[in-house]
Amino acid sequence: MLACLAASGYAAAGYSRGRTAVEVETITSGQCAAARALTQISVEVLAVRSGLGADVIRRFEAGSTPPDVPGLRALQAALESFGAHFIPEDDMGAGVRLRFTSSVSRKVAGWENEGGAVGDDDVP
Repeated sequence: MLACLAASGYAAAGYSRGRTAVEVETITSGQCAAARALTQISVEVLAVRSGLGADVIRRFEAGSTPPDVPGLRALQAALESFGAHFIPEDDMGAGVRLRFTSSVSRKVAGWENEGGAVGDDDVP
């Protein structure tokens, strides 16, 4: 992960080889763009909520210059406030998904538990 961070310009944001992956855990440009798409918010709305400029966000999502660490944390907090949930990097990579509210989770659990006996699918 650190090699990827250095290659993508994160080294300029204050990361060093001596730090562990846990200490440098921030969102990636891909996660930012995906979270914004999932939450269906514009760059301008994210800029207002995060306190960063829209041009800063656009450059970051394009894979250019990342914001500094406080800026990355502000982006993550803003996206989380709109319902994004960031999945830390593991052997499958990093990710993002929508967070369900507790009422939606209860409804989904109800849907999964209703019905009769489980049978074979009709799909060949």
